Amino acid sequence: MTWKSGMVGLALLAGSTTALAGTVNLAAGTAILEYDSVAYSTLGRAVPGDPAITASHEGATYRFASAADRNLFTANPAAYVP
Repeated sequence: MTWKSGMVGLALLAGSTTALAGTVNLAAGTAILEYDSVAYSTLGRAVPGDPAITASHEGATYRFASAADRNLFTANPAAYVP
């Protein structure tokens, strides 16, 4: 691979990820692969969400490990959506 073709590939990759920024993958039925989006911020790690503790936001269903995390999310979803 030449330097020039490598740069073109990198530019295409950057453009494709920018186009996807701000979207939620709804193919699985739940957002962020069923993990607790609040835990990413509060604990700094992935924590599986409980299917019994959910909230909906902009057409996506989010799962949470605790009711406290769900309450934080519903109070300010913009702080926790991907």
